[in-house]
Amino acid sequence: MNVLYIANSIELYGANTSLLDMIESMRGEGFYPVVLAAGPGDLTKELFRRKIKYYIIPYYTNCDIAGRGLLGRFDKLLANMMLLSRASEIIKKHRIDIIHTNASNIDFGAMLAIKEQLPHVWHIREMLYEHYKFRYDVPFLSHYLLHRADKIIAISKYVKDGKHLEKNAAVLYNGFHVEKYNICKGKLFSEAVCNILYCGMISEGKGVMDVVKAVDCLIRNGYQNISLSIVGDGTAYWKKVKDFIEVNHLEPYIKYYGYQQNLKPFREMADIAVVSSRYEALGRVTIESMLGEVLVIGADSGATTELICDGVTGYLYEVGNSRQLADQIISVLENKNKSREIVYQAKKYALENFDSSQYAAQILKIYKQCLTGK
Repeated sequence: MNVLYIANSIELYGANTSLLDMIESMRGEGFYPVVLAAGPGDLTKELFRRKIKYYIIPYYTNCDIAGRGLLGRFDKLLANMMLLSRASEIIKKHRIDIIHTNASNIDFGAMLAIKEQLPHVWHIREMLYEHYKFRYDVPFLSHYLLHRADKIIAISKYVKDGKHLEKNAAVLYNGFHVEKYNICKGKLFSEAVCNILYCGMISEGKGVMDVVKAVDCLIRNGYQNISLSIVGDGTAYWKKVKDFIEVNHLEPYIKYYGYQQNLKPFREMADIAVVSSRYEALGRVTIESMLGEVLVIGADSGATTELICDGVTGYLYEVGNSRQLADQIISVLENKNKSREIVYQAKKYALENFDSSQYAAQILKIYKQCLTGK
């Protein structure tokens, strides 16, 4: 079975990390992956390192920040259509059986599948407007192509319901190479300083300000043995966060590390991970933290509520309520035996439900269904 994957970006953010994990889970006799990327970047470096065949074709996304002119949007569409013949040559060369698009911000794979009359699987990993304020360039076309896919894979119930996916849609949580993220620590919550970790883009929608304000609240209430590490790409929103840190003299308690490809060292040090996103499509950070024996406190929204059972596998707090988030952190610190039990329950849950081998079997089943027309 030869599968052409259409990457959604050139970077190694969550969607492409999930793509690599998926390919690695299925590699073996009878499966041959080829990846199409829009340009060189961290993704192609990793594909080269893992000896996964890839090609670069400079296709465009199907969406952008609201405000792009009509002419510019159709120029992107026309450019993609002109690139289809180059992709067709790759399909013929590698005798591709299935095209698999890795996220909803790319139409190129859907158009290519129509041109080559091949089955198309479309992975939906995000809510474009809620997450990034992106709008489709040509909405009616993108919706038509999406619902024309032979199979749609939504990474959570939240995404499936939010995108109104019914026909040919299934919910399939991401699989993980659990050994890669597995961390076995000593006695949890035994250090004098509580290390809190935020991993993710520095944006308003990701809720990073909730975490910073919660730390401020903790400090003001006498909990000064606190350290927050912020790891993620800094956007224009970072200035607002940084200003708040400086005005409230929080520099001794909060450190910013920017984007880091390897998060394991941070999880090895962390006691608590906060997932504060308002519209989390699934939450790799949540699952990776569970596997790394880090207690997760998440915003009560999006797919985070599908992963965290409050008080059992983590804690939830009301979106935007930094005072409640601080209270949850205090609860963790003042009930360490219960907190340890939550960490172990969460790890057990993650190991049982997100193993890559089970995930690979489900993906291969979907491919076979597409090829047989069932």
